[in-house]
Parts: sequence; structure tokens; C-alpha cells
Amino acid sequence: MIAKNDSINLPRLSFLSAECLAPGLNVCEIDLASSVSPSPSFQASRFTVDPGCSSPPEKHEVHEMWFISEGKGKLAYDQQEMQIKQNDFVYFEPNKTHQVINDSSEMMVIFSIWWGD
Repeated sequence: MIAKNDSINLPRLSFLSAECLAPGLNVCEIDLASSVSPSPSFQASRFTVDPGCSSPPEKHEVHEMWFISEGKGKLAYDQQEMQIKQNDFVYFEPNKTHQVINDSSEMMVIFSIWWGD
């Protein structure tokens, strides 16, 4: 059992301003640079995908993982398509095209973590 101690100050991370990267796609990067010292070797964000919307297909030089916090939809990854849902965790290799498609009637909330080699 963990004892309750109201005098402990846990570090709270904040989000940078939300960016709308496509219709129905809003991204908030977690402000790790000014919240954590030394700055970690990864970056993170939370993004939402409205029903009927999708992220643009993208590929990049970094490794990336997504945790599906809420909702369900389709993932297009490296010329394959699969269903994803709440509590799924997926990993993308560098330079592999990936895209999320929200084909459901509920919003998707996804947390992303990415890092270089």
C-alpha cells in the first residue's frame, strides 16, 4: 500500500499550444524541454482525430510509437491496413509510411512518442 503524502510535489508536464495539422486532426506536443531536466532523448504528443477524419500519410527518420487512449479506427502502415482500438500500442520503423483513419463515430485520442537513433 502506498502511503498518502500531500507534501510530495509530482512533476506535472504541460502541453504546447494545439496545432490543427489537417481537418479534424489536432496535435498538442508535450513540453518536455522546459518541464524535464535534463531534456529527454525523445519527444511526445497527444493528438485527436475526429470521426470521419484522418492524419495525412507520413514517413520520417525517427522511430515512433502510438498508444490509442480512446476510440478506434484503421491504421495504414507500410502498404498494409489493420484495425486499431483503445489500449492498442503500435510501433513504426523509420521511413515507413503510416496514417490513422477514424472510420468510427467517436473521437480518437492517441499519444505519440518518437526518437532518433
